[in-house]
Amino acid sequence: MGDLEDDMTGKENIMPLQSEFTFRMESTSWKSQDLIYEESGRRLSIYLELSGVPQFDWLASMSDFQTWTTPAGEAILADERQLILDRLASWNGERQIRLDISQPMSIEEMHADCERRKQSQKQRQDGLTLKRILRMLTGQR
Repeated sequence: MGDLEDDMTGKENIMPLQSEFTFRMESTSWKSQDLIYEESGRRLSIYLELSGVPQFDWLASMSDFQTWTTPAGEAILADERQLILDRLASWNGERQIRLDISQPMSIEEMHADCERRKQSQKQRQDGLTLKRILRMLTGQR
């Protein structure tokens, strides 16, 4: 009966948390990679794009940190997200990878932000604003 009582109280079922995790990069093309984070049967695949500015090696979107790749679609809780980001910062530092992770911004939001800041906007034929793109990539707002 002792085992049953232990099971009911949970005393014997408490396992120390495993902090084993891995990061690795998998090339997807000459200008992009997937950064793979794995822990305890969960996987997060983060799309990285080659940076066009000297301050960063790779660019990523914060939106990639919202749901797990495996199990598919399961939400990443805020404290889990922060833990992953902290681990990633350490991992990047050890390997001297300069990664910029930022919030995604729509074209409309970019134009509105430029207008608020009284920044000139030169557009390419595809509609992208050259000065705004350069400012975003260099971290200037």
